[in-house]
Amino acid sequence: PGRILQSQISSMDKLITNAAASVEITIRSDNTTTVEIYHVGFLQPFYEKRLSLRPGTYIMVGRRPGYKDIRMTINVKDNESPPLFVFIRCEEPI
Repeated sequence: PGRILQSQISSMDKLITNAAASVEITIRSDNTTTVEIYHVGFLQPFYEKRLSLRPGTYIMVGRRPGYKDIRMTINVKDNESPPLFVFIRCEEPI
């Protein structure tokens, strides 16, 4: 293998390592909204919850009886320097 191939192998190895690493996010709510994160699971009502997620795009849906559901998309990036905070709560009555 030459220099270019070694450089490509090194870059790919770094990308694979970063993709496999978990990133901690903090989700805040109002303790009345149930939150579902697609392909992750359901979270019962809470004020604050910390999760470790792999880098990628996640869809979150908040549900509360008598209120309009809220849907948001979050992008979790590898080695995110500032911690990722997400606020999700249903506030608009039906």
